[in-house]
Amino acid sequence: MSELRNRKNKKESSSTEEKKPFQNDDNSISFSFFDIIRMISGLLLLNLFLSYWFTGTFTYNYSGKLIDPHYLYFQAFGSYVNLTDSELAKYDGSIEGLPIYIGVNGTVFDVSSKKEIYGPDGSYYYLSGKDCARAYATNCLNQQTYDIRDLEPEEIRRLKGWHEFFETKYFKVGVVNHEPLTGPTPDREDCRGRGH
Repeated sequence: MSELRNRKNKKESSSTEEKKPFQNDDNSISFSFFDIIRMISGLLLLNLFLSYWFTGTFTYNYSGKLIDPHYLYFQAFGSYVNLTDSELAKYDGSIEGLPIYIGVNGTVFDVSSKKEIYGPDGSYYYLSGKDCARAYATNCLNQQTYDIRDLEPEEIRRLKGWHEFFETKYFKVGVVNHEPLTGPTPDREDCRGRGH
């Protein structure tokens, strides 16, 4: 009888062992936070290598604002500005350490990534630190003002196109509040293109 009890006890203990939940043994897999960081870093390095291998650049030939250090810094630490015309004039690239801003019909864009174009030695330096909405709309590059009171429909479309161009290529940092305009609009007869 005791032998029968021993067999019964062994059977019960073995059946309870089989019903135990998953036990942590040497064959189990677990990842720490640092393992995940290492895997992500490895995938990023592989991606950079493949990009350079296929395109000759580390960004698959992408040159947009997502890799612009000025844009990334602004997104992380910057805040939108609300400038007057005289304040906007300080951001023309002539003061070291300040970004280069351009106004387009009241919207201020940071064009610092193209200092060679909009900086002091650039071919479009005369547009920096100003809102030259009229020059963009009429192609009268000597009329560097925000006065657009007499624009024709085609010129308004052209100004919107320039606004979209700057919005796509650069990034908005704020607005410029202009003083109210008085007096006549600029003379259309005095319209000069580039090389004024």
